Amino acid sequence: MNDTAGIVEDSCKLTEVFGYWPSFHDAEVINITLNRDCENNTAALTADIHVFEMTNQVSGSGTYICRHHSIVTIFFTEIDGLELDAFNHQNALMQLSIEDISQRQLERVKLSVIFEPAYGFGCNFVCRSARVISVQAGIPQGSVYA
Repeated sequence: MNDTAGIVEDSCKLTEVFGYWPSFHDAEVINITLNRDCENNTAALTADIHVFEMTNQVSGSGTYICRHHSIVTIFFTEIDGLELDAFNHQNALMQLSIEDISQRQLERVKLSVIFEPAYGFGCNFVCRSARVISVQAGIPQGSVYA
């Protein structure tokens, strides 16, 4: 388990499936939802991501065998400085980086989040917290992994 699991609330929902916090390499961003809270002057982001583990085993068709296909929903609170780019039909990631920056920032900002794109969607922002809402086994409809 790497440092990310320690800073994401309810990370155990995902680490119980994988045995560790995955890098999200080749994961696909399925859905991004932005919400505003005018009363508290904040905004939030929810991401649905298809994540899996690639093994070193090769199938009969010559592709790497993947396991633990899951759709994870992560909720980020009090986001700020949001930059989004290139959402498309696949949105594959190089990695999802969530770093604790509480020692060097303002009191409300705790995390730096980067959805590093491999193809399509890229995103970065700072936020107060991150929490795994759910992890559901499965492959999304229309995925190249289906």
